[in-house]
Amino acid sequence: MKRARRTIAAIAAIAVVLTLSAAFVFVALEADHDCCGHGCTVCSMMAAVKNVIKAAALITLTMLIYETTLRLAERVKDVLICRRNETPVAMKTKLLN
Repeated sequence: MKRARRTIAAIAAIAVVLTLSAAFVFVALEADHDCCGHGCTVCSMMAAVKNVIKAAALITLTMLIYETTLRLAERVKDVLICRRNETPVAMKTKLLN
């Protein structure tokens, strides 16, 4: 199951990288095209590509924030659990005073 998830994640990552690479190449090649004015198909395609790039950037930023928040919460939880369990009774310490 874990291997299948990794494979699916790798395929999805490759698809995203290829899509964004193709988008950047298209924008680079058509940046100085001869625009025919209103209703130019190249301009409308470039606008669509820019929207794809913006969406990918937003998704990437959201995933980074999500992962960072999860890792931070996990560390805080570990610290709180460790401190909560460090009582003399939990550590089975003899109190001989």
